[in-house]
Amino acid sequence: MSTRHRFAVIPTHNRPEHLRTCIEAIRPQVNQIFVIDNASDPPVDVPDVFIIRNPQQPPNLSALWNLGLEAVEIYAQSGGYDHWDVAILNDDAVPYIDWMERVCTAMRSGTAIAGCTISGVPSPILYGPGTYPGTNTRVTGWAFVLRGEGGIRFDEQFVWWCGDDDISEYARQNGGLVVVPGPEVPNLLANSTTVGANLAQSAVDMQRYVDKHGRRPW
Repeated sequence: MSTRHRFAVIPTHNRPEHLRTCIEAIRPQVNQIFVIDNASDPPVDVPDVFIIRNPQQPPNLSALWNLGLEAVEIYAQSGGYDHWDVAILNDDAVPYIDWMERVCTAMRSGTAIAGCTISGVPSPILYGPGTYPGTNTRVTGWAFVLRGEGGIRFDEQFVWWCGDDDISEYARQNGGLVVVPGPEVPNLLANSTTVGANLAQSAVDMQRYVDKHGRRPW
C-alpha cells in the first residue's frame, strides 16, 4: 500500500451483502473505511471499519457524504497528516484492485482536487475553469476521489441528485478535476433507489442546480 493516507466513505441503507463486497474491494486500497449507516435495519455491523449512524429518511445524500468527510478529517488531523485522499463510494460499487492508485496518482501529480476513471481516454485529462459540464467532464458519482486536506464539502441543498455534479463544478473551478484512463467502477444497482420520494427529490435537485449554475449539469 502507498504511504499516502487514503480513506473511503461509503453511505449505505439496507444492502448488507453489497456493502460487504464494496468494503472488501476497497479495503486493501485504503488505510481506513468510514461507513455511514443510514437507517439500515438491522444496523450495519462490519468489523474493522468506523460506522457512523444517521437515521434520516428519506436521506440527504450530500449530508451523508459530509458526515464521512468530517469524520475522515478529524481522524487525519488527529494523526498529524498534512494530506489525505478520500474515495466516495456507493455501497453497490466494486472498485477494482488498482483503482484508487490510478486516480490518486493522477490527482496528486498536479493541482486536481477530484478524480475518477473513465474508459476510452488515452491519458489523464484535467478539466478546469471554462470546461463545459457534461457526463464526460464530471466525476462518476458512484466512485470518485477527493483531495481531503482542502476541506471540500458537498452543498446539502442537493439532497439526492446533483451533489456530485455540483462538486464536479467546484473542482473544475478550484484546481481541476482529473479523468483517468481505466474502466469505470461497476455500479451494480445503478438508479434502483431513485424511486418514490427520491425520484421526486431528483427533480427538485435538478432545478436547484440550474438556479445555482444557470444550466443543467448534463
